[in-house]
Amino acid sequence: MPREDIFRFVTEALTLPSAAGKMFSLCPSADASQLTEMRLAGCTRREEVEALLAGKITEKLSDEEEVTLTPEEIAAKEKEEAEASAVADAESEEEIAALFARAKKTGEERKKKLAEEEEAFKKKQAERAEKYELTEKGEDALKAEAEEDDEPPPPPPPSDAPPAEKGGGDGDGDGPLAAA
Repeated sequence: MPREDIFRFVTEALTLPSAAGKMFSLCPSADASQLTEMRLAGCTRREEVEALLAGKITEKLSDEEEVTLTPEEIAAKEKEEAEASAVADAESEEEIAALFARAKKTGEERKKKLAEEEEAFKKKQAERAEKYELTEKGEDALKAEAEEDDEPPPPPPPSDAPPAEKGGGDGDGDGPLAAA
């Protein structure tokens, strides 16, 4: 089936209210006589799409199939198609159920992981708060000790060298002030 025909059909179907909520598949057909007749009658592509969606255009059996098939065989063929459709629907439902189960499992795992991360974050936050409290208590204890010690600091230890004379020399008298 040419891509252009598919694109035309889809484009027209998107603009039709009768196509809303419907699912369809486009497959090549050996019998295009009904579409040919519509085109010869002057129908537009929009009218063709509406007829396809309404089920007015159906695939006809070839002359050979019509001759060889009895009404019972046609009924059996329709029954097989209905059963195949039911099996496909059941498989689809199973697939959807499996997808939901997998999504639920993934959601539970993600929820568990987020709870673990939250718990780790709270634990780390508590450790930081405890460390901060210890630091504050340590500073408060140092301040309290400093306030208790009202005594002046002890004087610096005495040095063994003699004190220098006024004038800034080294005390031997040969400096610039001694000559004056």
